[in-house]
Amino acid sequence: DAADDDNVLDLPPSWVAKLHVDRKAYKRRFVTAGQRTTLFRKAKVEEFAENNHAQGLVLRITQFRNVARTLPVQVREVFKNRKDKLHLRVRYPLEGKFEEHFLPEVIHKRTVESFEGRDDFLVGRSVALTEDKDEAKAGAASFVLPGGGSGELVVLKMAEKYDRNDRKDADEVRIASSIVDYVIMDYVIMDYDARKRTYNVRDGSIHVQFHYAVGKITSGSRVYHKAPGTPVDVFQVDPMATRPKESILDRELQAAIQMEKECYNNIRHSDVETQEILKFRRREEASIALETSIFDAQDDESKHDRVDDPHKAGKDVRIFIYIYILLPEM
Repeated sequence: DAADDDNVLDLPPSWVAKLHVDRKAYKRRFVTAGQRTTLFRKAKVEEFAENNHAQGLVLRITQFRNVARTLPVQVREVFKNRKDKLHLRVRYPLEGKFEEHFLPEVIHKRTVESFEGRDDFLVGRSVALTEDKDEAKAGAASFVLPGGGSGELVVLKMAEKYDRNDRKDADEVRIASSIVDYVIMDYVIMDYDARKRTYNVRDGSIHVQFHYAVGKITSGSRVYHKAPGTPVDVFQVDPMATRPKESILDRELQAAIQMEKECYNNIRHSDVETQEILKFRRREEASIALETSIFDAQDDESKHDRVDDPHKAGKDVRIFIYIYILLPEM
């Protein structure tokens, strides 16, 4: 048997030329504009080539109540290559509801805001949310926003990003011991140029990263823990630098907690503004109006006169004929 295995010969290649299909043509698949529609007795199936539809739609199945296919009961849509990982949407037009299914490895809820030209150099703010209250760590500070099936979304993490402020030191802070306590708090937390502040609400920690100083490839950072008795994690670019005093780090912690509350309040305010914008957009979509110029309005009026006033049009014709007949005699 071993000898037979050694003497196995490969089959000769086929004399037929290999079938070649252009990749672009294969992706389109369908002959007519990259899509195909099939009609059934009470259903319609629409197929779209991948990445051909603007919304990433590849399949739409519509079920109708009547044979004339005018009353849709259910619309099932399948998507591919969506950045938000939307995979399936099922709509029930007569009931006014819909379902959306997402692929795994997707953050349940996340909101990102971008800014430009702010005095505080803030360029971005984000918040991660979840409907699962058990996902939040027990005993941690609870921040919630309205929404979700239960009416509340639990905040897991908040983050703020800042642009470089040349008027501040990029890394470490120099503190004058003669400053009073509340001034020290503001001076400590605001004097260095923070690059990013991450508020891990679930873990009960606050991570502050500084900007890169000139000629440095690393940046300093602080990790503050809300749990009592937990020391602050301090990373300094200069290995010979001394660690700040614990009293100073405690003041920084209190200031960081206050900034976390301010970040949460700003997110709540933005959420309220977003809801107001959505309500306004619904009202606009409910009553759509078109803007017309003066020339368009005149064209519409003249068209209306020609269509709705046939007697006037006939009178104009009779006047023209009357003048045309009398002119030769004059």
